[in-house]
Amino acid sequence: MATSRDAAEEEPRRKGSRAGTLTNAFVGAVVSVVFSFVPFSPLLGGGVAAYLQKGDSDESIRVGAISGLMAAAPLVLIVSFVFGFLSLVTLAEAEPVATGFFGLILLVAAGAILAYTVGLSAVGGFVGHVVLDRQERREPRRRERRVRRDEPGRERSDVQGESGPERSDDESGATGADDETDEDVERGSRR
Repeated sequence: MATSRDAAEEEPRRKGSRAGTLTNAFVGAVVSVVFSFVPFSPLLGGGVAAYLQKGDSDESIRVGAISGLMAAAPLVLIVSFVFGFLSLVTLAEAEPVATGFFGLILLVAAGAILAYTVGLSAVGGFVGHVVLDRQERREPRRRERRVRRDEPGRERSDVQGESGPERSDDESGATGADDETDEDVERGSRR
């Protein structure tokens, strides 16, 4: 009889809901901002978002890019405010060359910030997908290693609920005289 746990393991990864995608992207953006002192922190944030999303590669890249967009938004707003203000001040002073210069700096800076953050987060999303995929492929091998053979034909597992076929003393086919219990062994060692 298949349990819900078995069905979840056999079922391919589900695509996340839109709310889940935005939540995972937000968590990735927070990671990017918190670790902003580390070079290439958007790579880490996109990877975390994709790992949490547990989607296919396209979805992982998408959630990574959304994470980068969320992380870049405050910085782009600050840069836009500063250079937009300088551009307006120079426009009020009738300095069209300076106005154009600050406007160009604004566009280049905002574009560079977006390209760096969104691009690295998308790459991080792909890396997060690869890490998750490898981890899921290793899991069945880990379970197989935990199963060890104690007696011929009888498997024993360290994981609960994964033990092999259990046999009672009556089914083992051995006579009572040949079987030694733990108590018999202890008595023999005391003699």
